Amino acid sequence: MVQLKSERTSRCEAFRDHINQVLRNQEADTDDEWWEDEEAWEQLGKLACGDRDYVANSKALKIEGGEKLILAAYKKDRKKLFDGIVEQTELMANDPETEKIHVIFFAQDMRERIQLEKSFSKTAKARVNAAVKAGKAGKNLPLQYTYVLDQKDRDEDVRLTGLKRYEIMQMPPVSGRMNIEPGGKEREAEPKEEDLHGLVFSVELIQLVDIYNLIGDQLFRDNVRFGINEMMGVDQAICKTLEEEPEHFWYKNNGITILSKNRGLNLKSLETLVLDRRKPGKELLFSVINGAQTITASAKYFFDTEYRLEECTNADDKAYLERTLNNSKKAQVLVRVIYVHGEETETGGSLAKEISVALNRQKPVKIEDIVFTTPFMIKLASYLERAVKTGEADFCLVRRGEGTFKKHQMELISFARARKACAGEPGEARSKGANELLKFQIDDSGACRFVQRDVFVDAWTDAGEAREGQVFQSFYGGVWFADQLARRYEKVRKQLKGEGPEVLTVVRNGKWYFTAALVSLLNGFSSDFSGFHSTPEDVEEQLLKGILYFSRIMARYVELHREKYGEINSNLFKRSDWYHALMKQMEEVYGGKGEESGEPSLDGMLREFVSLFTPDASGEPAPKADACPFKAEECSEKNYVILGGRQAEVRNITDAMERTVRYILTYYEKGWGRLEESGMKWLTKDERLAYAKDGYFRGSPKALVINGNLFWIGTSSNTDRKIIQVRELCQLLDVGKGEIAWYQKGVGGPVFWW
Repeated sequence: MVQLKSERTSRCEAFRDHINQVLRNQEADTDDEWWEDEEAWEQLGKLACGDRDYVANSKALKIEGGEKLILAAYKKDRKKLFDGIVEQTELMANDPETEKIHVIFFAQDMRERIQLEKSFSKTAKARVNAAVKAGKAGKNLPLQYTYVLDQKDRDEDVRLTGLKRYEIMQMPPVSGRMNIEPGGKEREAEPKEEDLHGLVFSVELIQLVDIYNLIGDQLFRDNVRFGINEMMGVDQAICKTLEEEPEHFWYKNNGITILSKNRGLNLKSLETLVLDRRKPGKELLFSVINGAQTITASAKYFFDTEYRLEECTNADDKAYLERTLNNSKKAQVLVRVIYVHGEETETGGSLAKEISVALNRQKPVKIEDIVFTTPFMIKLASYLERAVKTGEADFCLVRRGEGTFKKHQMELISFARARKACAGEPGEARSKGANELLKFQIDDSGACRFVQRDVFVDAWTDAGEAREGQVFQSFYGGVWFADQLARRYEKVRKQLKGEGPEVLTVVRNGKWYFTAALVSLLNGFSSDFSGFHSTPEDVEEQLLKGILYFSRIMARYVELHREKYGEINSNLFKRSDWYHALMKQMEEVYGGKGEESGEPSLDGMLREFVSLFTPDASGEPAPKADACPFKAEECSEKNYVILGGRQAEVRNITDAMERTVRYILTYYEKGWGRLEESGMKWLTKDERLAYAKDGYFRGSPKALVINGNLFWIGTSSNTDRKIIQVRELCQLLDVGKGEIAWYQKGVGGPVFWW
């Protein structure tokens, strides 16, 4: 049963989707649900449901970024609308954060859109250009204009007419046979989920243009591409064919494909096919998944010609335009209507998406596509493809639009956001778009350098084939968990109601903060994910309660530091400094020192959250197969290591590393050959490398003589990196588990163990 929404809600959601699609096409979309803000929703209501012309901006809609949006909904007064656009342009042009101004017009149909465009060009465009030039001390900002059709729903059939039944080809169902009447003996009582069938026929192109004019850009739903410039002159070619040789259009065009959820594809009469019935608040049961460019370019041609005809005063020119328009309306186009049974199910939904992707290979190149061609990504994608097959990795990376929509696949932008969360930067995971997260530069040597070095880590670039698995697990071992946890968060968070407004604000905006916090907690607050083996299923039962606890904690923390952090609103979640301070306090509670913070009520809440996901009494993570076998002391009074059951005091982490490497090389001499093959850049027999003062040998290298062989250890790395390096050495030489532990003064439990 189709559930109808209120007309206002439906209209606001349609405008929200339009705006998000524009942002996606500009690669400026973030993971911020800006529309959840009350003020933003109010602005959407004025744009979508008001009876007067209205101009809003991205700031009022809580949409951050250097690309500033001006949103103009036209009703009846063009002059008032254009004045509002000029006023908003002046504001944006004087904002030092503005990098680009993007004006988005909302019109009801193509006639209105053409009239708006022509009128704006004649009366207001020069004023907008002048405002941009006058702003920011004359800096010339890029300007872009996008027109979106948003037609109000009416109660009526959407149909194609003039069809010739004998020319229609009906494809048989994949899991059944055609021409068997429902209820017949040879027909199964219920269709199988893989039922897939369709019709193929020709129809006048103008009918599809009229449907577009009737429905607006919702006709294309996920396939719509607002604001993307035409490619390879396709639009001009379409218009030229319609104007000069419309009878050839059918032969020169790939046609239109419509995906339908409407099982009743049988013709209602000899020449009419009803695609669906429109009703206010009801989502259409069909959409064009291939051919959006054909329809939009043709619509612009037809209605622009119509506009020129109305404006024309010369009799000969008018007669020519009328003949041309009438002839072009005779153009035919090939149409396929495909029905997928159970599109709302996982099986049917995957099949529907696969069909849509397969028919949309020619898409504008985006930064994600370019990044996939870099050496870093070629290496990473290749490794994951192999590792998934052997069970060494949980996921593989797929190019934009090329996934099979099955489990254990991730697109690059999702990978970047999840890695940001694992790196403790939830604000950036939430607020940065693809252009920022995937940005790279080419240095003087021609090498590709990514700006986000915590996502695209140098250690992966440097890793030899023998160490790829170790390095990947160390940096990216929590990425799949983080991505899947964030997705589960979205599914369950709406169940949380009845809390105070500040807590609910955290619930709405805190997805990546919760994800980052839980990943860090389950990883023992370490930045090394070599031992991380948690799965989303491990936390499924506690998830809803955990989100509630954490949201209360965040709200309480901001309340206690109101002077520093201000009010709890969506802007607070575009930064991570307060999150870092909160996590430091949680780590103290985790280590048993929470009462020292001076905020016992918050400490109690933190302890409750920690115990929810680390239920053992010690406060340590729940035991796993590779859990630490060493004693977790209350608080060590000295620095020491345990090597093969013997304890030895050390001065610092560098000393611990040196002693540990000496122990491993002494007792695992048989693995030295593998050590040389691995090409480790911090441990070598080559004295020249040790004195090159480069990489890990920038400082004073440590010399070890083991069974007559001289080894050099590069110690110019931080504590986390030293731990990663020693763990890699243990894995490489098959060091027995339970042999090594490092204890640091003032820390309960070992800081490293093997």
